[in-house]
Amino acid sequence: MPQVFERYRSWFSGLWSRPEDRRRSQRNPFRASLAVTGSAGYVYTAIARDHSSSGLGAIVCGDLRVGETVMVKIGERRIRGAVRNRIGSRYGFEFVE
Repeated sequence: MPQVFERYRSWFSGLWSRPEDRRRSQRNPFRASLAVTGSAGYVYTAIARDHSSSGLGAIVCGDLRVGETVMVKIGERRIRGAVRNRIGSRYGFEFVE
């Protein structure tokens, strides 16, 4: 039985590590009201939770699909993003050019 554990040790260690240990860039707390426009043209209200150099996390009052390209409006600034993950109403957006 110990051989089986050794064989899958790296897989298990990935389960036990914290998400911030696996991120490409550090997340920073950030709170702001957002407007997220989906690919179908619907505008959803949202609240940003955190941001990094490559994206942001937000709670969105709407239904977006993973992989969908959206427009995120923060104040007067508009940023194009892609929905990378979703857990309930929590979404992760990656900034795209």
